[in-house]
Amino acid sequence: MIKIFSRFNKYALVVLCTGGLGFAASHLLAQQKNPPKQPPAGNAAPKTEAAAPVNQTVDLKLVGVDQAQKAGVKTCIPLLKDLTGLTVDGDSAAISTWNKDTPDKRAFSALSFMKYNNKTAPHALGLVSAVPNSEGRCDGSNIRIQSSALSCEAIAANLAKQNAPAPQMMGDVRTYLPNQQGQRTILTPAATSGCIVVFTGTYYGQ
Repeated sequence: MIKIFSRFNKYALVVLCTGGLGFAASHLLAQQKNPPKQPPAGNAAPKTEAAAPVNQTVDLKLVGVDQAQKAGVKTCIPLLKDLTGLTVDGDSAAISTWNKDTPDKRAFSALSFMKYNNKTAPHALGLVSAVPNSEGRCDGSNIRIQSSALSCEAIAANLAKQNAPAPQMMGDVRTYLPNQQGQRTILTPAATSGCIVVFTGTYYGQ
């Protein structure tokens, strides 16, 4: 199992905090319920359920993980917790997908929708996924996408002031080397103005 020591690398924190891209509170009213039963489908079709309102307070980082546990995922729960801690913050709800016949042997993914009380970066999406490998461990990946009203040039300049390494340019897209947790930061210009900030990583069970 990989060990993840922090939610974001220090450069990513600068990206999210500079210019007002801070995070919201660490708890929320979870929006979820047990998924309804569905008739069997051919080819082991995945089953997808969205969160629905209930009156209970849950650590926001565990919303997707809680859905995984209810679905019957066991082996990859530790990795899913780690990846969710790297990916999800703010007020959120999650939609999860899993294999209804063998949930603990096939891939599980949770797509989180995050909202912030911040005009500069009010929304974000985060996707975490994990799958058992042939050695009985788990491989997984995560991606977090957040739009910013700041330009990529402004964000990159702020990163440089914090001694971040120079990014590799792929056209007008800036990619930064992965940190010690394997998280890579990418800055890509939006279609009109602003910047799309992406954090992503891939992990292999050990």
